[in-house]
Amino acid sequence: MPPPNLQIGMADRARLQVAFRRVAAQQLQTGAWLGARNWYLRKTKTRTDAGLAHQRERQLADYIAASVLLHAVDSARYLGRSLYCKAINDTHAVRHFAYYAELRAAMSILASEGIGVFNKWHYAVKSDGALARTSNISTHQYAWAALSAWSRDQRAADLIARIAGPIGGRLDTLLQTAFPGMGLGSIAASWFETWGLDLAILADEQTWRNLSSYRPTMLLSEIDRSPTEVVRELVDFWKAFEPSAASRFGALDNQLLRLAFEQQAKAAGVPKRSRRYRHVAQAVASAGWAGHQEAWFFEFLTRTNPATSADLHLISAAREKPQQRREYVSNYSMICRAAILLRIALGSAALLVADSGTPAATLRSWLDNLAIRSAIPAMPVNGSDVVDELWDGIMGAVDVFGQLDPPLPSFADMIARAAEPIILVGQCERIAIWSLTG
Repeated sequence: MPPPNLQIGMADRARLQVAFRRVAAQQLQTGAWLGARNWYLRKTKTRTDAGLAHQRERQLADYIAASVLLHAVDSARYLGRSLYCKAINDTHAVRHFAYYAELRAAMSILASEGIGVFNKWHYAVKSDGALARTSNISTHQYAWAALSAWSRDQRAADLIARIAGPIGGRLDTLLQTAFPGMGLGSIAASWFETWGLDLAILADEQTWRNLSSYRPTMLLSEIDRSPTEVVRELVDFWKAFEPSAASRFGALDNQLLRLAFEQQAKAAGVPKRSRRYRHVAQAVASAGWAGHQEAWFFEFLTRTNPATSADLHLISAAREKPQQRREYVSNYSMICRAAILLRIALGSAALLVADSGTPAATLRSWLDNLAIRSAIPAMPVNGSDVVDELWDGIMGAVDVFGQLDPPLPSFADMIARAAEPIILVGQCERIAIWSLTG
């Protein structure tokens, strides 16, 4: 059987930006992403399965453009539900929601590149505005196949360079100060292979997906996690998303930058702890930062400061290999991979908004409504105050968890003592809102 035609090469991000600008300008002021007469707004599965409707390609392009932010927000919702289920010890639901958080993040990333993932036929927005249809392939299989193929394209490296670089700069430009002529192609491909591991495994292994989603979950034994371990994992998750004064994903983005630096140094044959390694680390630190920040980043890159030498738990858990797992799919490692894919999806979505020329204020009414629907208190007017307000709510919950004296005797005891914080740590919509607020 010939390989499926994924149409990755036909997709055009610049043309998708045109559709997004049109949707944002014409529809968001009415409170809706798509007009009521858009052919694909209803019966989407049936109508995309039937092929392209005559003279309705523009409407499908608008649908794909609108889905970028909406898939990313839904990914955040699923991720939050996964965290909540972890807090109440529902391990199979943790996997179910974490998998769909990964899937929706992947669909958001692909949509931002002009690739719409649907049921059995999928569509790429071409540079002339027309759409190209893929081979017949299921949602789960196509999402991974398309993400994997796209990750090996220069477009993936370009996206990573823009998302994971220092403020106002690109990651590839920064690293080329130490490694001239080396791009990010292999790094981007390896990252998506790692963070999309569950999509790769479970796209074809429907039986394994069904164990958590459709089968009686108590037929098989589970490896129990203690309430104390779960509390630590919930706290570690949110610490990875702590924003900084310079970046809304300061802690996580620094880790991704260091990971890219170490991969580049390894590819260049520079041994760790060697004089040359310190030299290239200094070159990168000097190019990206100044003063005390330069000194801090040099120590960070060389792991010579005990306070920052270790990877965040979210990063180390996300990089777990299958043979290292104690379960078939470790639910916390799934959460962490979904979280990193969500970070990339939200980064790509924010770039789409900016590159399309859409004022950030255009999204404000929609984001306010999202906060209301997510049971998040009303947000301040100023964008930076929004970030502080959303993060302060999470830190309040984390502080309560920190006051729970280990070992906790049971999940019931944990819930009795931290019922409200358990709800708050499941509000990953906060991440989406502070990422997209101007």
